[in-house]
Amino acid sequence: KKPKDMPKRPLSAYNLFFQEERNRLINSDKAGVGFENMAKTIAAKWRSLDVDAKAPYEEKATVNKQQY
Repeated sequence: KKPKDMPKRPLSAYNLFFQEERNRLINSDKAGVGFENMAKTIAAKWRSLDVDAKAPYEEKATVNKQQY
């Protein structure tokens, strides 16, 4: 069992992107979409991003990992 005072693991670049996109989709007109479809849509969007578009998420993930 993990100690309760142990910090949470840092999120990966994909998880940061997923979190941001999920919030954007929930606040948009597509709020009624199920989680499975939303996850597939976000995953496809992540795969289609180029390296430059992924860079901010990679940087945030690296900073979070170093702080962890």
